[in-house]
Amino acid sequence: EYGEFVRRLGVVGEKRNIRIILLALTSRLTDTPISLVIKAESASGKSWLLKNCLKVMPEESYFEYTAMSNRALIYSDKDFAHKFIIFLEYSGQEDDEVNYLTRTLQSEGRLKYEYTAKVGGDFVTHSIDKPGPTGFITTTTQSQIFDENETRIFSLYINESQEQTSHIIEKLGRQYESGTYEVAESEIEAWRNIQRVLKPMPVQIPYAGWLAKQIPTKKVRVRRDFERV
Repeated sequence: EYGEFVRRLGVVGEKRNIRIILLALTSRLTDTPISLVIKAESASGKSWLLKNCLKVMPEESYFEYTAMSNRALIYSDKDFAHKFIIFLEYSGQEDDEVNYLTRTLQSEGRLKYEYTAKVGGDFVTHSIDKPGPTGFITTTTQSQIFDENETRIFSLYINESQEQTSHIIEKLGRQYESGTYEVAESEIEAWRNIQRVLKPMPVQIPYAGWLAKQIPTKKVRVRRDFERV
């Protein structure tokens, strides 16, 4: 039902991707948030897909950026614990230090940083500790992002087929014929409130052993991927 509601907001097709994004955003409540990169050509609708999925999430559950300075994550006064950081385009995080800090937040679950500052006439060491866990979602036109980041993120691919393009154009045509239809804000807020009352619970996965035997192990990154699966 959550997925179908997002489609009502204006997303055409992409049923599987919608549900994966919603699951990933909900995983902020766990100790291992699922990070994603949405890959497709320019004008394919990847940002439109992500923005509509974010509409049904509480505003306090994520922070949205187009770019940031290299140490903004460290000095920010925001609390990143059990939140998502959204980069609307991967180019907004191509700085090496930003890449390093996002990887550290994902792998270590926190950022620890020390710096010196002059107080009076002396240099004093200060410590910053930013706890996670924190998830990340970004979009890109690149087929591959930085290797160290790729192994911490699952890739989603937008449907770029001609058939999908036709469905999108037809939907736009119907909207312009009948006038723009918007979902009531109160209805969207109801879905956000569902997220606000969710709590993490311990679970047992009875088929996890079976799944471990089925998953492909050719690539080393599966050692990191399996627990997220």
